[in-house]
Amino acid sequence: VCYDDDTQNIKISTDLFNKTYLSKAVDKELKTRVSFAVFDAYNLSATIDADKENFIFDKDGTILNTYPAWKSILLRKGIKINEEHFSMSNKELAQFLHMRLEDLEQEIIKETKKIRLIPYAKQFLAFCKNKILFTNCTLPVTIAQLKEKGLKFSKIYTSTNYPPKPNPSAIMQHTKKAIYFGDSKTDQETAKRAGVD
Repeated sequence: VCYDDDTQNIKISTDLFNKTYLSKAVDKELKTRVSFAVFDAYNLSATIDADKENFIFDKDGTILNTYPAWKSILLRKGIKINEEHFSMSNKELAQFLHMRLEDLEQEIIKETKKIRLIPYAKQFLAFCKNKILFTNCTLPVTIAQLKEKGLKFSKIYTSTNYPPKPNPSAIMQHTKKAIYFGDSKTDQETAKRAGVD
């Protein structure tokens, strides 16, 4: 997507993701090599190169493809996965499933082997300076998944100790010279509230 307005690029890309990837994934597991929408190579490159120091990342759908794990868990509960589930924090999903949060965490951790890195995510992370992870997932699940994939971050903020997104309070100390990477409307709103690109 190549418009001069990055907000428009992100909106179009998010809408395409929601309408194509998620809608197809609900019906059957979607296998694709398409992993990224390139938002105007010049503008994004200029933004990244403009002395950015803090690189803030969402986890699910941005760095890790956790869809197969969530699909397995929800199917065992007799629930067909849909877009609504992707916007829930682990706490909200546990309430929705009438489970204790600790039990849901253990189920997710058991499914860690099914999780895959988003193509080129690890290479891109190596390029970034101060890597910050902000996820609506809980800390035990996040640590297990990152350890499995050999990923390290300077700071990790989860819904265990901080309000979930789109509340940006966890990352407000890192917004100077920052850029935010996410894959959802919730991430877009979080970045907007935090005042970062």
